Amino acid sequence: MPELDAGERKLWRVLDVALVSSFLVVALRVLNDVRLGGHGFKQGDYLINSIVEPVRRGHLGTAAIWVSDLLGSNPLYVVAAFQFVMLVILYVSVRTVFRAIGRAELALLLALSAAFFVTFWVADPQGSVRKELIAFAGLALLASGFLARSNLKIALGAVVFCIALVSHEAMVLLLPACAAIFVIGRDGPSGPRLVWALAGLIALTAAYTAWYTLTFNEVSAPDRICLPLLERGVGEHVCGGAIAWLQHDMDYGMRRVAEMLDGPGIAKFAAGYLVSLLPFGLISINQDRPRVFLFGVLIAALPFVPLYVIAVDWGRWIGLHVFSVTVLFSMLLATGRARSDFPIRRPRFYGLLALGVVLSPSHVLGILTIIR
Repeated sequence: MPELDAGERKLWRVLDVALVSSFLVVALRVLNDVRLGGHGFKQGDYLINSIVEPVRRGHLGTAAIWVSDLLGSNPLYVVAAFQFVMLVILYVSVRTVFRAIGRAELALLLALSAAFFVTFWVADPQGSVRKELIAFAGLALLASGFLARSNLKIALGAVVFCIALVSHEAMVLLLPACAAIFVIGRDGPSGPRLVWALAGLIALTAAYTAWYTLTFNEVSAPDRICLPLLERGVGEHVCGGAIAWLQHDMDYGMRRVAEMLDGPGIAKFAAGYLVSLLPFGLISINQDRPRVFLFGVLIAALPFVPLYVIAVDWGRWIGLHVFSVTVLFSMLLATGRARSDFPIRRPRFYGLLALGVVLSPSHVLGILTIIR
């Protein structure tokens, strides 16, 4: 491996500082959530459970309650510990993936994209550590396993992604990104049997999640879901977020989407989305077949389109798209399937970097800045 010049080493250090800083900010906010007794969405979604009756998204909360009973602890603490572990896996795995690119400039542009979690979760805490955290951790670990030629990481990544699938039905929409990771990494160390076994496990888990969600979709009394939590010391306010939302159907979600839409909000959403995609545009236009890469960026957005119709967290849906494309572009660059040696003008590099850091989509509608 060629020795890095001083400028390249400096940029890699900047990336490490950015990742560590983002991790610390997000992790400390999780601790603050616990100090305040938990957040209705950020921890409440993890505490949806099937103790009293079967309910969609209830598997993870049921497991958290089981572990808390085993340890004699509050379920909120179990959830916070789980979130911390997922954050460690995610940030460490993403660093491995970015390092594999071999060029710090590209790694920085991708890492500090406006809607990538490194920036997005710092700019808007309300959109952070939701259940996509688990899916991101699983997919990043899976990608890093293929790039590092580690069967253990590949297997663990697949298992973590399966946990994400059963924890929230929307994570099924990340299946195309997961499949693409398998395709790009197919020349790695895994034999056909392991690849097919893991792919089969993920497919069966996704099918089970779809069946379970459709079968136990209706929740008439969220208070019943919250009862096991109140009995174990979780604050009642935690039940007012994701747990309370379970009583609403898709029609209610569609009405909420319609109510929040206005001209300025749509304009800010479009601007935030555009800024988030600029690094991929720069990489795409410098490839031998730029239209193929640009088309790939657009295609990667399609699985998440239904979410914009039924749920108001539009910034989070941008984040799902941007995460998918970031991991896939990183793997393409790292494996040589995409060019990484094209020149980048300094003004363009610093301009894109500044836009990514300064502007970020709100987790609903609008634009936020890291620097308040």
